[in-house]
Amino acid sequence: MTVSCIEEIYAKYIETAKSENPKLFKDNYTPHSLRHTTATHMLEAGIPLIVVKNFLGHVSLQTTQIYVEVTWEAMDRQLKAWNEK
Repeated sequence: MTVSCIEEIYAKYIETAKSENPKLFKDNYTPHSLRHTTATHMLEAGIPLIVVKNFLGHVSLQTTQIYVEVTWEAMDRQLKAWNEK
């Protein structure tokens, strides 16, 4: 598949989702934003950063760290689990 083909398919499904749930959308969503979201959800699920790095195909952990944003809820959950140990 070409990049433009992927972008077209992605845009189609974003428009469908926006029409069904307009209040959930506030920004422009690109296939690249999906990479960021996937990386964040993987980390929040407890997947190690090194695994996320390899999944995204990055050479450097520093690149992967740019991609991920951990929510306060995920941080609290992880810290509570660590504290219980």
